[in-house]
Amino acid sequence: MRDRYYFFYFCLACFTTLLAFGVIVFGAYTRLTDAGLGCPDWPGCYGHWVVSTTTLQPEKAWTEMIHRYLAGSLGIMILMLALLAIRARLILPFLLLILVIFQALLGMWTVTLKLLPPVVLAHLLGGMTTLALLWWLVLVLRAYGKQKNHRADILPCLPLDNSDRLVRKLFSFLRAR
Repeated sequence: MRDRYYFFYFCLACFTTLLAFGVIVFGAYTRLTDAGLGCPDWPGCYGHWVVSTTTLQPEKAWTEMIHRYLAGSLGIMILMLALLAIRARLILPFLLLILVIFQALLGMWTVTLKLLPPVVLAHLLGGMTTLALLWWLVLVLRAYGKQKNHRADILPCLPLDNSDRLVRKLFSFLRAR
């Protein structure tokens, strides 16, 4: 990968990872405010793409729709990562794309099946898996950048410098017990 292309792809992967974290947090907020069925149909809300003023509980409907808008944005970002991965010959973004499509189906089933617990659990696990795979992609890109002497450490908000040591210490601690 060339420097500019690599740096753009790395930044896009970092932003997408942060967005995935935000979608999970907002999904938890949606669940805790009991707004999961604020919009009982899918993908819209009472047949509209925007919450109407005649909605029974507009604050719950807006909470649910904002979660859907964020999740849709995440899907678009992962699609961009997958399309750009053709040039970089990466497989992981395509796995992420398949996972996020399945996540959209789980989101639909969560609403249409009236918050059936196994579907809600699968939706949560799918979100966590998406976040984990995105983080793995960032770590792979970071390692590639260090190998090729790219400036991957430009984003200081990501504590990547000692992450491999931290994981090793965690697993050695768990193995010792």
